[in-house]
Amino acid sequence: MKNKEKAMRLQLLNKQIIDEREESLANKAGAETAGFLFLALTVFSVGSIFTSKVGLSPIMVVALLIISGLYYSVRC
Repeated sequence: MKNKEKAMRLQLLNKQIIDEREESLANKAGAETAGFLFLALTVFSVGSIFTSKVGLSPIMVVALLIISGLYYSVRC
């Protein structure tokens, strides 16, 4: 009986560890996505200063959001 209880506790502990690892990987992917989005928007903002058109195109921002969303879904 005690061996069965120990096995069940160990199994539960393993599941909790796996869940925590999956959560940390999702957080890491989210941080990478946010960093990518911030960097891309910064580059395009600074780049738009040196062109005749000042400001970001809404299509470009939407495209970046879509790319970031796809990147996040692939990384998770």
